[in-house]
Amino acid sequence: MRTLLMVTASLLFWSNMGITQPIHQISLQECYAKVQENFPLSTARQLIRQHHELQQSQIDATTLPELWWNSKARWQSDVVRFPLQLPGLDIPQLPLYNVQTALEANYLLLDGGMTQAKKTLAEAGFQQEWQAIQLELDQLKPRINELVFSSLLLKSKADILRQGLQRLQLILQQAVKSQEHGVASSLELNRIRAEIIQLEAQVLETEQARSAAISTLSVWMQSPLSDSITFILPDLNRLIPTETSPRSEHLLFEQQKKSIAAKEPLLLAAQKPMLSAWAQLGVGYPNPFNFFDNQISPFGALGLALKWRVLDWKQTQRDQEMLRLQLNLVDQRQQAFDQTIDAGRQQILEQLRLSTGLLNKEAELVSLHQQILSQTEAQLRQGSATLTDYLVQENTLRQASLSLALKKLQVDILKINLLIINGKL
Repeated sequence: MRTLLMVTASLLFWSNMGITQPIHQISLQECYAKVQENFPLSTARQLIRQHHELQQSQIDATTLPELWWNSKARWQSDVVRFPLQLPGLDIPQLPLYNVQTALEANYLLLDGGMTQAKKTLAEAGFQQEWQAIQLELDQLKPRINELVFSSLLLKSKADILRQGLQRLQLILQQAVKSQEHGVASSLELNRIRAEIIQLEAQVLETEQARSAAISTLSVWMQSPLSDSITFILPDLNRLIPTETSPRSEHLLFEQQKKSIAAKEPLLLAAQKPMLSAWAQLGVGYPNPFNFFDNQISPFGALGLALKWRVLDWKQTQRDQEMLRLQLNLVDQRQQAFDQTIDAGRQQILEQLRLSTGLLNKEAELVSLHQQILSQTEAQLRQGSATLTDYLVQENTLRQASLSLALKKLQVDILKINLLIINGKL
């Protein structure tokens, strides 16, 4: 009942969204792409990109001329006084207060590469955040695999159960005819009917479980999926266990190294001279540049400013050493990750080797049980076997077929996991 409600709710959801055409066939890679595309975290990429563009604009703005309007007023308790009076020279008395308002401009002519270093560091940080999101999106793949392979397993199980159901229904028809001739008993017929009812219930339960898995997957993908959807797996027959590609974790490690390395040019730029031009134009009382002018007067000035840190007490050297230590730490983390991946790859290869061997044995066993069932059916027609013997053998074949289907999917899952761990999927 719960499964039915989930499927119904899913259908209503997609109907309200205006999506009425379900997907009937899709590859595993397309499932990954749709889930990642519609996962809320993927929208964070646009926010990160917008933040990066604003950050770059902010850095570019620092290279443009600056214009300030500064005003100040001050009162003081005393001023400089001249106790002597010189003949022919009238020395004005300075006021106890002064007021100034001026426009001040500043333009950086030489920054020692500081602007470019900041832009490089910002770009490295942006790429690192971008790759970190991609890593989180790639970690959704195991969840998708679980739903896809669960659906495939349930489909195989339902098909095997239907095959058993068809065999029992055919035997039941033959048994009814045999009862009319007094060969089969009503007890044996009832046993067959009970087994048929049980299989029908199992088929219904399996189909509902598969519909629930597909419905859950459709929510992850934000796309309607048909209950009869066909999942297309990658070509696993051409799998090369030793063929690898960089994983998202490796790319993130590389971006972390680039972010750390991008800090060094910033340290070096801080040690280089910075040259700027400045200008000041304003009005003051009294004139700040003329001691003898105690009236409201305009004033102006132009100049160059040089800033050069010639002694930092080895601070830059220590900062560079700390950056090297951070790089070494990232390298060690990457080595630890690679060792974990190598161990996981070897474990998958061992499991794959063992499962492949067992799969061949399972296939031989199913083939043998099919022959036994055919022989039992022939004996049943000849009267040398009972319906109970047939039911036992049919159930054995069904269980062996289910085990074989499970083993096949386990091998496929191991191959998919090997592709993922090798960075090929």
